[in-house]
Amino acid sequence: MPPERWWSSKDPDEVANQVWSLAESLATTQKERRRTLANASLALYLGTNASQDDLQLEAFVQESLNTALPAYNVIMSCVDTKVAHTVANKVRPFFLTEKGDADQREKAQGMQKAVEGTFDEVKLYGALQALWARDGYVFDAGIVAFDPDYENERQLASRVFPWDVLVDEQEALHGVPHQIFYHRNIDRDQLKAFYKSDKNALDVLEGTEPDIMGPGTQSDASVSIADQVTVVTAFHLPTTRVDTDDPKEFDLKRCTHDGRRYVGTRNGCLTYEAWPFNHTNMAFFRPNPRAIGFWSRGLPEVLAGTQLALNKMAARIDGIMNLHARPLIYVWRNAKVNLKLITNAWGTILEGSAPAGQALQFITPQSVPGDYLRRYRELIADGEKQAGLSEMSIAAQKPAGIEHAPPMQFLLDNESLRHTVDFKAWERAHVDAAEIVVDNIRLLAAHMRQKGKKLEVMFGDSKHLERIDWEKVNLSKSRYRLTCYPTNFLPKTPYAKLTRILEMLKAGLVKPARAQLGLEYPDLEQMMGDQLAAYRNIERKLSALVRGESLDKNAPHPYMDLELARQLVVDQINSLEADGEADDKIEPLRTFFSLTQDLLMKQQAPPPEQQQPGQGSMAAPAPPPGPVPPIPAQAA
Repeated sequence: MPPERWWSSKDPDEVANQVWSLAESLATTQKERRRTLANASLALYLGTNASQDDLQLEAFVQESLNTALPAYNVIMSCVDTKVAHTVANKVRPFFLTEKGDADQREKAQGMQKAVEGTFDEVKLYGALQALWARDGYVFDAGIVAFDPDYENERQLASRVFPWDVLVDEQEALHGVPHQIFYHRNIDRDQLKAFYKSDKNALDVLEGTEPDIMGPGTQSDASVSIADQVTVVTAFHLPTTRVDTDDPKEFDLKRCTHDGRRYVGTRNGCLTYEAWPFNHTNMAFFRPNPRAIGFWSRGLPEVLAGTQLALNKMAARIDGIMNLHARPLIYVWRNAKVNLKLITNAWGTILEGSAPAGQALQFITPQSVPGDYLRRYRELIADGEKQAGLSEMSIAAQKPAGIEHAPPMQFLLDNESLRHTVDFKAWERAHVDAAEIVVDNIRLLAAHMRQKGKKLEVMFGDSKHLERIDWEKVNLSKSRYRLTCYPTNFLPKTPYAKLTRILEMLKAGLVKPARAQLGLEYPDLEQMMGDQLAAYRNIERKLSALVRGESLDKNAPHPYMDLELARQLVVDQINSLEADGEADDKIEPLRTFFSLTQDLLMKQQAPPPEQQQPGQGSMAAPAPPPGPVPPIPAQAA
């Protein structure tokens, strides 16, 4: 019997029953197993068997009295080091246009500012980023969900636990599932704020009892305190290519694709809409993807054998050292020594019937063998190597003898090579997040357009705060490509950072004032400042002329970089002629070139010579400028 195709129905009530049944079935088969793995990974990372709900000082101390905690937690050391290295550079999504004119580039920059403004609003570059990265290294994925809040005209970002996300294992065998389900426990009042204008949704929320799906998700005590309900979100991604520039593809009744997004509770549907995008609303960070399937492998899973061996050896070493610190005393019975006088006192007098060497004997056990201690240290080093980390990375110490920036940078580059897959996954997660944010903005703009409103996004950089009208910067997906680069371009150590800035200053890439700013705030874009403004200004004028705008508003002027303008307009003319463009489209550029030539000739022409007084007559030439020479003494 084929499975239920819930995305084929357009009846929300029918879809609600099917989706809840499917999500509950997946939770029954997957959630307990994946939650058990997550709890085991968390216990290895924290070095304690205390559950996630009992991580308090009292429980931790009490357990330390009954169980042997690891003397060295290689898993925590590797995870924390990986997280620190991963979040050190701020990954910035970048909208790249393909052969776009200045107008398209300005729109792409506007979209980039809109994304960065949203990232700043939802605190993605703050505490949420560290949780995102840590979840990816501890569990089988780090997940952040971006939800469009239509009622309040904003986006929200939230952390999602990976065991709450469910995919069909057969469908996700190759790592690209078309259906994804996830459930979250959300406060009822927050949900009502989301759907305050939807009476049907409010009725569904009023009739929904607090209901937690799946085993081990919440304790009974928290259910009685928090009024939360389980909300299931289901995605079916389109199986065909969708034109997202066509408004009808966002309409459930008129769309031609099978992409769907459903949100609901056990009591009914809250949202059921067309979903024309080839992604969900979740950005996944999976630094170590499994060979088969959708999920990643956390470091606790990779290093479990090493850590358990270390725990066993540490307990044995501790036992041997404890025995070594408590030596045995052998007393000859015939010596008639009073055993009550043998104490831990600083000094005492013992009396016996035999010499002291015969009456008493200290029996000291052997200490820990050196080979055993060396094996313990080797296990730690092996675990760190398996995670791709060196002692320099974990201890944040440079090797002995390395004092200058080039060798240090060489070592850092070599270490970064081992983490290429991790860094690529981190960059991919940010690109996915940017794509989700842009598409959510499109959804918000479409809903606001139906109300006769315009969507504005706030953006603030190092120089000013501005509002961006989305309708003026929205580019078609076919006009740009999303990529990314880290803005924290400079090295971390003060000496290496100063050396790099001096090199950029010598090459003329930055101005002195901007270079000083880079020592405190190492943001490459901020350091570059407005040095590319001359190029952008010329590009904007040329693009306007190609579009047919007036030459009066786009003529060259003496404040421009005229040499650069002449070069760019020549390149533009040749490009248009090579593409076979009409002559009337190229003619304004030729005029622009002529005007630029005239301005350059005026700037390069020598100043006119001024006629000296008395020139053309028999008068004596004027004395040269300067102070009058003193009169000789004999003439006086």
